[in-house]
Amino acid sequence: MYSNKNSFKEIDEEFKTYEELRKWRDEQIHGVSKNHEELNRFHDEIMTKVILSSIKKLESEQGKPPARFAFIVMGSAGRCEQSIWSDQDHGFIFEGEEAAKDYFLKLGEEIVEGLSICGYEKCEGKVMANNPLWCRSCKQWKEQIDQWLDEESWESLRNTSIFIDARVLIGNKEFLQNKKQQIFTRLEDQPHLLKRMGDNVESSKKSVGWFGQLIPVQKGKNKGMINFKETVLFPFVNALRLSAYLEQIEEPSTIGRFQALENCSFLENDALSAFKEALQFRLSKTKVSQNYDNVHFLEVERLSKQDKTQIKKWIDQGDSLMKQVMKQLKNKGREEGSQ
Repeated sequence: MYSNKNSFKEIDEEFKTYEELRKWRDEQIHGVSKNHEELNRFHDEIMTKVILSSIKKLESEQGKPPARFAFIVMGSAGRCEQSIWSDQDHGFIFEGEEAAKDYFLKLGEEIVEGLSICGYEKCEGKVMANNPLWCRSCKQWKEQIDQWLDEESWESLRNTSIFIDARVLIGNKEFLQNKKQQIFTRLEDQPHLLKRMGDNVESSKKSVGWFGQLIPVQKGKNKGMINFKETVLFPFVNALRLSAYLEQIEEPSTIGRFQALENCSFLENDALSAFKEALQFRLSKTKVSQNYDNVHFLEVERLSKQDKTQIKKWIDQGDSLMKQVMKQLKNKGREEGSQ
């Protein structure tokens, strides 16, 4: 049985290669997949081990890191919402001159390969520390964030939302805090951007038909399935991210954002418990998945009547929450416009 009481020093002595760590991961993962929080602590431990091993390897070849840094994780890892399988979403914020960038890009490449060996799929969108877009100095990150918010395009605002879900796994937390505050300041000065952020995520595929039936994927390898992550979880995730923008909350996890916003009148009382239940439901249904490709999909025909009823209830709750948050965004815009 896995115990997260093991220190990283002990793990370092036990595993000499990424392959050995992957073997241990595969042996332990099902023991922690009954509990969502413990599973995500386990993922953190694996990822941290890979990063420390990568740093050690590059140090032996090129010396110590040339500047202080923060290694950030984003996406489901940033929000502590990973399932049994997860892909990679990460980057670097480093101090000092751009001359240090080559070192951190090489370190990022080593981390990407190490995580891949350990079972973490490479990000299709290349949101990874070996991509210059996500490996930047503090100064360059400031310029990039301003550029994203100046552009106001779908892609640039999506990148901003990816970044706001970040947390520091290893390194200087202040580097990330400063960048999040930069985003909050821009949104406060230009409240119309809040509405644009909302428009970016408000539309979603219809998931429940006129007769109350779940609408599955109609073609391709996932035909007959629903994407539980997109259909059920994302409305909660997106609503709480938008709320975090409104209330300037740095916390990246959806559950943490709920807790930070517990006194906000526009959040429905049972929304947090619904989201926790949905996370646990996904874990219980997908913990036997063999790879990342199908970890978010559920076959509709194999769901019980009770399961389908519960899923539709969560969908309704997520949609209702999103509508309430969008109303707050519009009210914020009107208030600023009247001043």
